[in-house]
Amino acid sequence: MTDKNNIIAIRIGNQSLAFAAKDDTSANGLAYEPYMFNSSISVAANLREAFKKSTLLMRDYQRAAVFVDSQVLLEPVEEFNNDDKSVLYEYTFRKKQQQTILHSIVPDLSVAAVFSVDSDIMTVLNDHFRDVRVMPLTMPVWSAMNSRNYSNTYRKLYAHFHDSKMELFAFSNNHFIFYNSFDIVGNNDAAYYTVSVWKQLGFDQERDELHIVGQVDNAEDVCESIRIYLRNVFLVHPRADFNRHRYTEVSGLPYDLMAYFINN
Repeated sequence: MTDKNNIIAIRIGNQSLAFAAKDDTSANGLAYEPYMFNSSISVAANLREAFKKSTLLMRDYQRAAVFVDSQVLLEPVEEFNNDDKSVLYEYTFRKKQQQTILHSIVPDLSVAAVFSVDSDIMTVLNDHFRDVRVMPLTMPVWSAMNSRNYSNTYRKLYAHFHDSKMELFAFSNNHFIFYNSFDIVGNNDAAYYTVSVWKQLGFDQERDELHIVGQVDNAEDVCESIRIYLRNVFLVHPRADFNRHRYTEVSGLPYDLMAYFINN
């Protein structure tokens, strides 16, 4: 099967790969395929192998939307300079060998998201697709949560859980007021970082809100561990959040890919 117009989404974690594409032959209109990752070889090598084994990748899509789990530097669009992005990124984060520094503009939030991708991964992608758009993995979640930000007058902090980490962010008037990423091991880590950021932002423990989204192990336990410190903790349920959209019924589909396909 060849589809030169449709787009395949490729989700690249540090120890995971998954693929998804709109597909009218699938029960819910979307084909989703997690890949059996081999941790003994690099992510790029896994991706090369996937092109020989993945049913979706063998359909010969010409365009790819690639979501990469990477450290992100956010810059206001009015201050962003493409010529300076590599220097600023390498100054902010520890330099890695053979990395390509890229950026994505997030127009609804007026920021440029600068991030890195392993250069070997970029080579594999460019070898197989005519058109490749690479962006941070959480980018669709930023836009989805920003659209929720006006539901009431209380301030909101968002926690996106994925790939053994938690990304915390908050908005005001369609602009970021905070963003950072934390590696977490258990509930105590999540509670510690959340409460620390909450205090840093000066949020009210009785009135303001924390919204938790993504792949959360023992989600109710995580919520309860944070409710010890914050009163209003809410778990985002994708089916309700996206008005029972059929993509929310795709088994195992991460919230980030769900948000991307529903909003595009």
